[in-house]
Amino acid sequence: MNCINLDGSDYLPSIMNVYPVFVDYLTIRQVHIEELPIINGGQVIRIDQDGEVDYVVDARVGLEGSFDSRVEIRCDGHQVEFSGNIARYGRSDNLFGFSFAESIRRINELLVSLDLPPFTIGKLHRYADTGWTWSGARVSRIDITCNYVTGSMNDSEAFLRMMAGQHVGRQKGSLSVNGATVEYGRGSKYVYGKLYCKTTEFKKHKSKKSGQHVADEVIQFCESLGVIREEFTLKSRFLLQNGLAYLGAIKDSILIDIYFNRSQLQRIDTVKY
Repeated sequence: MNCINLDGSDYLPSIMNVYPVFVDYLTIRQVHIEELPIINGGQVIRIDQDGEVDYVVDARVGLEGSFDSRVEIRCDGHQVEFSGNIARYGRSDNLFGFSFAESIRRINELLVSLDLPPFTIGKLHRYADTGWTWSGARVSRIDITCNYVTGSMNDSEAFLRMMAGQHVGRQKGSLSVNGATVEYGRGSKYVYGKLYCKTTEFKKHKSKKSGQHVADEVIQFCESLGVIREEFTLKSRFLLQNGLAYLGAIKDSILIDIYFNRSQLQRIDTVKY
């Protein structure tokens, strides 16, 4: 069975920078000195047993876009935070997403429309006690992903069953009850990976309000070609330990390398791109 990338191109290691890996979800924040508009969805207050206020946390506010899309933003007057899938925001589906750089550009456009400052890369500073560190925006989650074609729905289902028997390090794949998703490292605070069928996902979302805008042509496209997606959630611990917790340290080429190093599909000799 051959898995072919949706653009039909052959894989050449020397041009990995053009490989169609894109970002699916981001959580990013930055502290600013100046006073900013307060944007939140209310506050969460914890009161101890003596009746004293222990802490107050601003809740994120959901920002609704067209096609029932949604991202979350909050600002306590100094710290701005974004969390969500900017590739889905304002679009009927996110079958094809954007690069990391383009995702940040779109997020910044959204922030500016709310009179909030954009996320910046900051500068690299050296401190005697902690060593080198970046100022600017900090990133605590990045989802990187890529689409593949297996040929048909039957092929995609057979492929996922086969991949459920593979291991990522000490983590064996776990197949979902409906046979449409294989997970690696569920619950991990480091990296969580999965392979899943886009047709099944779209049909499931179609039954809900948030997915009713997905065009039938898109679903038919995924079903006829057996489109699957491989996705990795890079969590805060992974980003911190690999020097990627700051916006200024992250490049698309680095994320592509991480994807290639973790991709299960790279272990299969017959994979083509």
